[in-house]
Amino acid sequence: MIHLLFDDIRLACRGLLKQPRFVSVAALTLALGIGSVTAIFSVVNGILLKPLPFPEPHRLVNLWSNAPGLGFDQFPLSPDLYYFFRREARSFDDMTLFRRRDANLTESADPEVVPIAETTSNYFSTLGITPAVGQVYVAAHDAPRAQPSDLAAAFRRRRRRRR
Repeated sequence: MIHLLFDDIRLACRGLLKQPRFVSVAALTLALGIGSVTAIFSVVNGILLKPLPFPEPHRLVNLWSNAPGLGFDQFPLSPDLYYFFRREARSFDDMTLFRRRDANLTESADPEVVPIAETTSNYFSTLGITPAVGQVYVAAHDAPRAQPSDLAAAFRRRRRRRR
């Protein structure tokens, strides 16, 4: 049986040496096919198959606004619309507002852009999680024109004390 295997390998090597273009095209096709299937599976697994890392992820929904007349299919809720829904909607146990954006961190000598999230005070309780570090916001922080209590304000206070 091993003798037949070596004969097959020898015959395959002879065929590869006779037609190198065919071999390179076949290898490239296989590499592209395997790579694309792996990428698609990674996306499907991360989005559809693996549950969200929160208690009761099946109860979470995401609300978006739309303005088809202006050409906007999807954009996050405005704070005004959030407060309206929070006051009037009876279908939800709780609602929270989340907005991801970038901010400049200038504490060190070289400023850098860092991703941040602006949320309402009930963000962590709605998701059923606790923050790893830092403070948890209170309802007074959600009020219109509330004093900033974010990390940037703490950096500014600390910088003033150093001077």
